[in-house]
Amino acid sequence: MDSFLEKIDVDTKKTILSSSSLFLKTETFLSQTKYFLDIDFFLSKIAEHINQNFDKIFLKKNLKDYINSSVCFKVETTDKSFKFLIKFGFQFERYNRNDIIFFKFLHENIEVRQNDTKIKNYLQKNNKFSVWITPTIDSSAQVNFKKLYRLTNSYGINFPLLTDEQMKLIAKENENVIVQGVAGSGKTNVCVEKLVWLASKNYGGKILYTTFSRGLLNDTKLKIEAFKTNLKNFVENYNSRNVEFLDDDRKTAVENYLGIFFFVNDNDILKKIERIILFLENNVDYYLIEDLYIKNMQQKNFADEQFFVRNYLPNLKNHQITKHLQKLKNLSNEIIYKEIFGAVFGFYNENSKRRITKDEYIKLRKNSFDKTECEIIYDIALDYENYLSEINYTNNNLASFEMIENCVKTQKYSVVIADEVQDFSQINLLLFKKISLKMFCAGDALQMINPSYFSFRNLKNLLFEKDIISVAELKNNYRNTLKIQHIVDGLEDINIKTFGTHNFISSGKGIDTGTTTTAVYCNSSNFKNLIAKSKYENFTIVVSSLEEKTNLRQILKNQEILTISEIKGLERDTVLLYNLLSDNNQKWQQLNSIILNKKEADENSVYRYYFNILYVGITRAKQNLFVVEDKTISLFKTFFEKYFDSLNAESTINAVSKIISKVEYTQDEYIERIKEFIKHGQYDNAKFAANKITDDLIRNNELTKIKIHQDYVQFGKYREAGIKFWEKGLIDDAKNQFVLSDDKILINLIDALSQKNQGNLSYEIVKYFNDVKNSPIARQFIIDTLKRDFENLKNENKTIHEKIKNIRSDKNGK
Repeated sequence: MDSFLEKIDVDTKKTILSSSSLFLKTETFLSQTKYFLDIDFFLSKIAEHINQNFDKIFLKKNLKDYINSSVCFKVETTDKSFKFLIKFGFQFERYNRNDIIFFKFLHENIEVRQNDTKIKNYLQKNNKFSVWITPTIDSSAQVNFKKLYRLTNSYGINFPLLTDEQMKLIAKENENVIVQGVAGSGKTNVCVEKLVWLASKNYGGKILYTTFSRGLLNDTKLKIEAFKTNLKNFVENYNSRNVEFLDDDRKTAVENYLGIFFFVNDNDILKKIERIILFLENNVDYYLIEDLYIKNMQQKNFADEQFFVRNYLPNLKNHQITKHLQKLKNLSNEIIYKEIFGAVFGFYNENSKRRITKDEYIKLRKNSFDKTECEIIYDIALDYENYLSEINYTNNNLASFEMIENCVKTQKYSVVIADEVQDFSQINLLLFKKISLKMFCAGDALQMINPSYFSFRNLKNLLFEKDIISVAELKNNYRNTLKIQHIVDGLEDINIKTFGTHNFISSGKGIDTGTTTTAVYCNSSNFKNLIAKSKYENFTIVVSSLEEKTNLRQILKNQEILTISEIKGLERDTVLLYNLLSDNNQKWQQLNSIILNKKEADENSVYRYYFNILYVGITRAKQNLFVVEDKTISLFKTFFEKYFDSLNAESTINAVSKIISKVEYTQDEYIERIKEFIKHGQYDNAKFAANKITDDLIRNNELTKIKIHQDYVQFGKYREAGIKFWEKGLIDDAKNQFVLSDDKILINLIDALSQKNQGNLSYEIVKYFNDVKNSPIARQFIIDTLKRDFENLKNENKTIHEKIKNIRSDKNGK
């Protein structure tokens, strides 16, 4: 391998595009640099100029000499401010020769914090700078390159590079599509890229993106808004003649740079991009079911599981129902709610246009509950429905039923994109079918722990009828280590043996990252008392129910404890699953004593729900997994013996301590967790994390954010939330909410206030005057804007009168 040192000049005002190269970063690099503002812009400019000089760099050099797993290239600014390690595409079999992949940020003496401005400040001072590039050897050059992200110009917004398998799913047209994926396989990424593909195709009609979670919905919209901003910036640069192409294939070059799709008849690049922008602005709705209901029907409050547990049950007025509840003491409140929401309210007989009857419910759940249990659950459901009606509340299923009954009033869509489709009930999916021509659905039935009793079999039957339907599988698991994926595969063997074959995918392909993985099983009833004596906090305990979490919190005051429902959608390096099986021991015993009809034991079996609890818990662990059970569940005995190291309680605690003693959470990591919890609507968990922050100012800011999200954002009141953030001086948060509420003029007002410039404001700003009543500065700015516009009108009017006067004078003179 020839050594060299090549100097490359970088001009940040230029955008240099090529059809033969992509600029990417690994997940490890993303994690290292995620707090830097303008990091992707900085890297893109460096990569563009390296690519432009590729032939010069490797002149008279044999590229094969650099194809070695440990060989990489160091890129360092000539003033030694920043340095990175990269690899080129020619060093791999599956990438283009000139592709550039950033995989390591070298920052020995650089402290990185949230919203770090070091790179942003560097760029402001240096429109032009230079870098050195030289080959080097680094053992970390053998890291995992399987999951890569495209460089964008948006802070905190990352678009994964899709596989060929994922791209084929996105390009399917004029048919219903069901994407089944294991945990960590990139289902949401496929949904987001489907939106971009539809916009690139200039698809006719409107598109609805929907999911079960407000946080995921907002994240997706903000990601698309950031994507749209990148398109607008490119158009501006293109019109300013700051874009340079290295070859004649300009369409592919723009595709590589922006992540859009060109088709046969797309000839004008700028017109194409402008059409995509207009499509994303005018043709895409981002709604939860409750948003659809409020938009198309009427304003109502929506009840969820917490409302049932914390509001309805403690205030029961029906004494007979209260008495009957005692007969269900072996069932948790969460299970009762899931039955009511997912089965009683969630199933719908399309032929008779009505909900499920009591007799139908008893027949449906005969493999899960006895007749008396079913009768009590059904009676509770009716009482709960009356309670909701009395206080003017509804829920997703009752609202879906009402919209189906009044379908003529509901907005129709060309395509509905349903993300995390396993969280929707049968009646939700029927609603989506009735208001759309086609559906694009992505989900994982083994993550079905929300109260939907979803079934891929039912979804396929619902969509099939006269329509073409494609069912595809995503099996690559990018989250967990190879060992944890093997554990999941072992769990699947039990699944099939117990329930038979089924209509969904659960076996995945792990990606070997070379990461050391710990998997420990402990069967001990004394573990809780022993762990309470330890002082370690840097791991996450996962339990099956809110009741178990409350009990455990009594002795573990500072430990992160999450229910299985709360950790769904999250991931942690080290996870300890506590009594996920033992808490439901009675159900596992019942399962052993009955003959289960495997033909009917599809995804909506209550036993499969208990099984899914363990699956979700295991797949939350990125690296280290501990399972602690008070009781021995015979069905899983061989499984734990085969895939886990069995230790006693003391040895398990020692194993945990060896791992977490090396871990210390930073303030920024707590802030990241707060963001995650807010995204999932877990405000108590967010407050728990916020109170770990030692800096008073930052802690109070985070608590303020949590309260505003809890009071406004979770109900879709984005403008009100934005105003509150603005009043508290949290400008970036305010802008995000105004993006979600489509109040771009308020963003202009914020920018104008910060720059003390009214130039970009119009008279329409007056309609927000009452909204900013608690901000005297903003109100005065609006008044000043109106005065300015009034003066402009007076001057224009004066000019017009002068012209008319002159015309009349000319006529009279003649």
